[in-house]
Amino acid sequence: MNSEIESARAKGVLLVEDSATQAIMTEALLDDVDSFELLEIVNDGLQAMAYLKREGKYADARRPDLVLLDVNMPNKDGMEVLQEIRQDAELRSIKVIMMSSTESEEELAKAHDQGADACIRKPLDADELVKLLESLKS
Repeated sequence: MNSEIESARAKGVLLVEDSATQAIMTEALLDDVDSFELLEIVNDGLQAMAYLKREGKYADARRPDLVLLDVNMPNKDGMEVLQEIRQDAELRSIKVIMMSSTESEEELAKAHDQGADACIRKPLDADELVKLLESLKS
């Protein structure tokens, strides 16, 4: 199969991560998952919402199929972004995986309650991420 066809079928991913190290590690993991294509990396919730709403420099951005969203970020945290996504009729169908380095089960439960499709702990485990992405592919 040619790579242009595969790329057209790949699910687009917006990575929202304020840690440069975590972003690089996550990008490397996504490179190994054929059916997902990293569209953009932004480092806070304000940029994430600008991208999703195609504002400013993101006016021509491709709408992602999936948002990998860090919980704890400056300016606007992941929970706020998740709430905005779920309240917006044009965005609410986008799958959201919350990423957290916390051990708090309470925080992860809150993310599920607010509409996250899944949660994963950081640092990300490659096998766990691949299984999670594959489960959300449809």
